[in-house]
Amino acid sequence: MTEPIFYSGSGAYDFQYLDFAVVKYRDDEAWISQHMGIAIPEMATIARELKRLHEQKYNALRTLPRGNFSVLCKAALAVFCFEEKDLQHFGAAAVKGFVSAFSLVPGKVNAKLRLPGQYNQLQSSPVVQLPDGRYFVPICFNLSEAIYESPFYWMNTDSSYASEALRHRGQFAENATPNLLRSVFGTSNVYTNVEVRKTKGRNITDVDVLAIVGNKAVIAQVKSKRLTELAKLGDQERLVEDFKLAVQEGYDQGVLCRRALLDRANRLFINGQEIHLSESIDDAYILCVTVDHYPAVTHQVEMCIWSNSPVIRFL
Repeated sequence: MTEPIFYSGSGAYDFQYLDFAVVKYRDDEAWISQHMGIAIPEMATIARELKRLHEQKYNALRTLPRGNFSVLCKAALAVFCFEEKDLQHFGAAAVKGFVSAFSLVPGKVNAKLRLPGQYNQLQSSPVVQLPDGRYFVPICFNLSEAIYESPFYWMNTDSSYASEALRHRGQFAENATPNLLRSVFGTSNVYTNVEVRKTKGRNITDVDVLAIVGNKAVIAQVKSKRLTELAKLGDQERLVEDFKLAVQEGYDQGVLCRRALLDRANRLFINGQEIHLSESIDDAYILCVTVDHYPAVTHQVEMCIWSNSPVIRFL
């Protein structure tokens, strides 16, 4: 599993990471601004500006004279570099906070990095400080991903704020999925924290997010578990446990919800108020949602089936 996890896709586009980061850390803005010297919206705006500068410098390469390879190499490197003065319109304090949060110095990091799957500091600090004062950003996408992922770990180092950050993370998980589904199914057709009851006093199961259109339903079960470093290194026991907590439990809960929804004797409630549907639900589709990118998840499903593991069960 180490190889497919290491080489798996990114899970999202760069603009999605930036857009979601602003929403994800909206309630943590005071802590981030105070401790990092820059807010998430400003980080996202600077990341977009750096990508624009890269494209602008690349297009300028066409005007370079031919035949001087050394000049071409220096110009090619410059495409991926920026100086603080390039971002001066954002303000000195914001730029200082940005490079402090996301830059590293070669030779002073990753002393213990030995294997694919281990934490690489370049993931959280994808801006490399060069000796001449410039900053090298080899892959702009990694910067967008770091803006989405890293702030939670910054806040987790503050023991007085860690629990609050964790609570906000849970709230983001609960709110992001219904908001996305509302843009597809309509606000009036999406419900959260739905109770499925056999009788008025007996709760059979709970649905995190439920979208209903006509006689069809979409069940979304949301988890905030991520793939741990041990699993990425190939520890099978840890891999199975991570998958169980991130995907399997959500799927099992979704199966239970689906069966309960299709039983026409059951009723749906939100905060004690019954939902009256115009049609009976005759089919429901299950979504397992994770807050963070879960690499190589489809391959893990396949491997669990191939190995005849009890981890995966299909309806």
